[in-house]
Amino acid sequence: MPNAFELEAVEKETELQKKDDLYVVVSFSENRLFLKRKGQILKEFVVSLGSGRSLALEKRLWIFETPRGVFPVKV
Repeated sequence: MPNAFELEAVEKETELQKKDDLYVVVSFSENRLFLKRKGQILKEFVVSLGSGRSLALEKRLWIFETPRGVFPVKV
């Protein structure tokens, strides 16, 4: 069963499919990024996603996470 975040993302994508705007969908399960317009895939890319882990070294901290959400593409 999808969680609340996944349901919200599906609703946002459904809204975007009605417009002529470009948008990006990242599949965490497939490690793929899709550039879409009106629900159609225009480009597909293999991507690496953050593990959520962090690394502390010599007073520096790196956090390896991938932002989640719906983001419009501006050209």
